[in-house]
Amino acid sequence: HHLPTHLMKILSEDRVSVVQDTLAEIFHVHPTADKMVKLISETILQLAEVGNVIIVGRGANIVTARLPRVLHVRLVASLEDRIERVCREYNKTPEAARRYCLEEDPARTRYIKAYFKADINDPQHYHLVINTSRVGIDNAARLIGESLLRL
Repeated sequence: HHLPTHLMKILSEDRVSVVQDTLAEIFHVHPTADKMVKLISETILQLAEVGNVIIVGRGANIVTARLPRVLHVRLVASLEDRIERVCREYNKTPEAARRYCLEEDPARTRYIKAYFKADINDPQHYHLVINTSRVGIDNAARLIGESLLRL
């Protein structure tokens, strides 16, 4: 969306401090994180209702839980495989990729818990949970595609 870089911190999948958030709103730096999550959720709903979209993250599976013809998929993999993919996709060193993985996972968990009062790891929130370390990316894509055709 070509958003300003100062919004990256409040749009990250982690909770911003209440004090920072309140001061930023008072001084019109940006809307509160709660307002941003509400706007993001509304956008996710609008996109999902239009259809033929893939929405990754931001609690999209929780936001769209009641919509028909929506497939919720959670992809998991071993830490080693994820580090390798982060190195390849984001051009990071193995050490930086490891840090990234170990920081992002808890941040996503906190985001879902803080804003949606849900556990990101609860398989009840997903139609499919696929371990890409076991089945591979190509087979995971096939499983997802076949599942979509059967909705």
